[in-house]
Amino acid sequence: MSRFSSHIEGPRWANAGNALDIYSMKTGTDIKKVVTKYLLRERIDFVVTGSEAEVNHFKNWLRDSVQEYNR
Repeated sequence: MSRFSSHIEGPRWANAGNALDIYSMKTGTDIKKVVTKYLLRERIDFVVTGSEAEVNHFKNWLRDSVQEYNR
């Protein structure tokens, strides 16, 4: 069992929490989130657990998604 924890911050309208949930289901990993909402922004602290391959796949997706969003 492997584990990955991190956080992301962004505008509330980006729905990053929903994206994390959906991709967690697609990769077969379990995710636990703590969402802190501010007026226009939110911070999502999360922990992903699963097999090493599943967690690595999730990390690669997250990295690629953030790079795409920041373009």
